[in-house]
Amino acid sequence: MNKKLKHIFIISPIIILLLGVLQHSVYEWIPINFIGLWVPVSESVWEHLKIVFYPILIWWIVAGIIFDRKCNINCRNWLAGATVSSLVAPMLVVMFYYAIFDGFGCPEMLAIHIAIQTVSLLVAQAIGYHIYSNVKNVTKLCTIFMVIILVIMVVLFGVFSFVFPNLPIFIDS
Repeated sequence: MNKKLKHIFIISPIIILLLGVLQHSVYEWIPINFIGLWVPVSESVWEHLKIVFYPILIWWIVAGIIFDRKCNINCRNWLAGATVSSLVAPMLVVMFYYAIFDGFGCPEMLAIHIAIQTVSLLVAQAIGYHIYSNVKNVTKLCTIFMVIILVIMVVLFGVFSFVFPNLPIFIDS
């Protein structure tokens, strides 16, 4: 693995966390439904998953474009890492959130929310990096499947931002 690429992954959580922080209040500043497709529109758990999903996806896309030629990136493997990382982080956020706040009954504190996001992001990026660097020969079919999964996630985030089921994960806390 290219040393430069390792360094990029080491700093990636900082960049992604900063993107998430910037993303958090955009809808309050600019309350346009179109913007709400990509940024949180409420304080629900579901809406806060956008704060990990989109910054991770953006980081992988931008880093892939910037470092493609410099680091000789394998695009299919990169997509595999991006897909897994952007799916693992939201799943971990949900698991940690409900385990800590509902399972253990901890009071909701901003520091705990930030810790949940940070740990989820670190684990997801480590898994994504591991997949990128260790998976061999991602097939065209697998590539198509990963693109479909990412498109479905983007559509679900958009739809469930404004038309959501009456489930705890979608309820504004």
